Amino acid sequence: MDAAHPGWSQTFTSNIQTVDPHALMARGSSPESQSVNCHLDSGKGAANCVDIRDGARYLGSIDSPAPNNSPHSCGCVSCAYNSAIWWCNDNDSVKEITWKNIASSAWFLQDNCWYYEGRTEKVSAQEFTKDKWNVYVTGDRC
Repeated sequence: MDAAHPGWSQTFTSNIQTVDPHALMARGSSPESQSVNCHLDSGKGAANCVDIRDGARYLGSIDSPAPNNSPHSCGCVSCAYNSAIWWCNDNDSVKEITWKNIASSAWFLQDNCWYYEGRTEKVSAQEFTKDKWNVYVTGDRC
């Protein structure tokens, strides 16, 4: 590749926006976490961990507030390669959180709840917070 296209690697890597994954996942089991379900049965199968990590990196790079959710509703915020990240509002009023909150939760779930299916790291899990919102990662049609 280098012989046919000199400098391709520098051009490619200079266009990648990086987010430090440790900044997203360093919280471990945070004080805001109420409970975690590492064996979520969504009926849609499991997500590929690599695709959840990619989705979490992207969401963590967004500076604007995440879309708000109506009371007791969920919204899919990332879906690629049949691997989805959802966030849900369990409150009785509209809830707004940051993209970084969602990204951190998704990273935490894939990092702590993964398992092997064949040779592929998979995850289907959900984290509930004390502030009455939750994030889940699962397989989904994208």
